[in-house]
Amino acid sequence: MMRTELVKSHVTLIDLAVKSAFNEDSWVHEETIAQGNSPSVLYILKIKDKKYVAKLTDPNCPGWNLRTIYSAQINGFNHTVAPKVHYSDPST
Repeated sequence: MMRTELVKSHVTLIDLAVKSAFNEDSWVHEETIAQGNSPSVLYILKIKDKKYVAKLTDPNCPGWNLRTIYSAQINGFNHTVAPKVHYSDPST
């Protein structure tokens, strides 16, 4: 899937995250990961020859508290069982 085929609002959010986290304007969409039972959409991105995952979840999704998910991710990273979070905005 080309970057132009992504949902426009997702491109805007990814642009913001990449700029905020890495001070970069350029990124390449490599793959969309199947959602399974999760309401999140996961995109594999390439930024300066390194791969990252952008996880986008509708903040109004019932049963999903993005602040709690963020806290769990940070806790997991601090215990070396989850990747580092470079950027997070629970309102988006």
